[in-house]
Amino acid sequence: MAVVSDRFHIDTKKSDVLVIGAGGAGARAALAAAMAGAAVTLVSRSPLGQGGLTPSGNGGYHAAMWPGDSPEIHAEDLISMGCYLNDPDLVYTMTSEAPMRAKELAEFGAKVNFNIPPKPAEPQMRFPRSLFCPGREILRTLNGKLRGMSNVTILENHLATRLLVSKGRVVGAVTLGLSDGTIRVCTAKTVVLAAGSLGELYPLTSQEPMGVPTGSTGTGYAMAAWAGAELVDMEEIQFAITPARGPNRGMRCLPWAKMVNAKGEEFVTPGEGPYSDIVARDVWREISEGRGPVIMDLRGELRDTSRKMDPVTELRGKILDDMEAMPWQKPVEVGIGSLYCMGGVRINKDTQTSLPGLFAAGEVSGNVHGGRRVSGNAFPEMIVFGARAGEAASKEALAMLSVPEADQDQVNSEVDYLNTLVEGSKTGSVDHREIRKEVRDIMYKDAHMFRNETDLTAGLQRIDEVKAMLPKLACGQGLIYNLDLVGCIDARAMVTTAGAVLTAALARKESRGAHYRTDYPELSTEVNHTVLRSMDDGWDVRLVPVSPARR
Repeated sequence: MAVVSDRFHIDTKKSDVLVIGAGGAGARAALAAAMAGAAVTLVSRSPLGQGGLTPSGNGGYHAAMWPGDSPEIHAEDLISMGCYLNDPDLVYTMTSEAPMRAKELAEFGAKVNFNIPPKPAEPQMRFPRSLFCPGREILRTLNGKLRGMSNVTILENHLATRLLVSKGRVVGAVTLGLSDGTIRVCTAKTVVLAAGSLGELYPLTSQEPMGVPTGSTGTGYAMAAWAGAELVDMEEIQFAITPARGPNRGMRCLPWAKMVNAKGEEFVTPGEGPYSDIVARDVWREISEGRGPVIMDLRGELRDTSRKMDPVTELRGKILDDMEAMPWQKPVEVGIGSLYCMGGVRINKDTQTSLPGLFAAGEVSGNVHGGRRVSGNAFPEMIVFGARAGEAASKEALAMLSVPEADQDQVNSEVDYLNTLVEGSKTGSVDHREIRKEVRDIMYKDAHMFRNETDLTAGLQRIDEVKAMLPKLACGQGLIYNLDLVGCIDARAMVTTAGAVLTAALARKESRGAHYRTDYPELSTEVNHTVLRSMDDGWDVRLVPVSPARR
């Protein structure tokens, strides 16, 4: 590979399987591929185990292990609660393998609590299913094994900026070493994309706890789209009750308890759970119609301490108590923040995408959850499909004779882009924070809880205007830990992913699950996926019937 930049050092790395993202899904995929004998390169945006969303995961892991329950019943519950938008093959695969994959974690050394509390986590669930293993414990276990494997290369503090495609096949990615300023052209026989979520498109999100960014800027969706992969149901974004002010802003730390508006009135629809789209709309309606703020106040009420938490969760609770940030100590103002994207890169049950050579797992993929992610089911999705991605990607890779070569023009184009950011645009200068602010303002005003054609169309027009600002992005000199450079790279992805969400929301002319259209408030009699593919002049949009649920 020829050096194409005087500013950046260019390095290359070949492997059988390249895994982008080192959260729970990526780490599990890397371990599965390595255990199959593949040479694996794992790209982690942060120091291993210290970034992303998995470390903040509370640990609920649903599996059908209660007497009388079954994977089939579990799947039926999820499909019903997902408003029948789930891909049945994905759901049945997850519920069938969830118990076995939890036992695997325990065999690897994770402290999994198999003592299921007797109450279902959501009112609509027919059986209790809540195993418990915190995200930090999962990563401690998986990363411990990965670090001990000679066929695994871990690129910590590396940001993947673009997938590489040659002759219609994904053959690797360009990465930027944040700690040394090195661009690495990572080629591989197969690639697993496990690059997180998009919560930071919105100004209030649980994916930015206490105002700390987690990199949930939609980079994975954008990279897949730029490469030509199909995205599915990107309009289905889960919003949930989130602390809106104070030191616990954005943290998933609140109990499920009564809420009142400014008049002291209770207003939440009875019989719903904490992650219900109906409850989220109830709260949003009170705030948007001027009856806010909405308050959670548990002063004087008993606190449930019956279930022992893991040490990390207990420590978090103690810190929040010391900060007097919990509703047992003072009223907590809540809002509606983005929590989870049910849509994503379109996959089959073996995690294959629409592009040869590319697999996807974790929240970047869709559509396990349909119109609603039921609490406790993100972790089994992460572990089940992370493992399946590693197994399928390694099987395909080990059957290939050699690692494909990258397209030199694509590499040069991406390096030129990074050069431009560092050297400064010749046409002016735009700060990435301005792009980020504009995108979040658009998504808050035009694609939040209540949507309609007028707002969505206006949002798309504004996104096009913001997109026109991207060539003027500049971050200043310096390659090592240049966080402004990272911000510029993230801004580009945010614009693309926001456009995908707006486009899909405009195409779905009904209200289903988390997607609510005030101009189409009813369910359609036809159940379709929105399938997007990025084109030079925008998005190609198709409505594809959902596969019928298995009986």
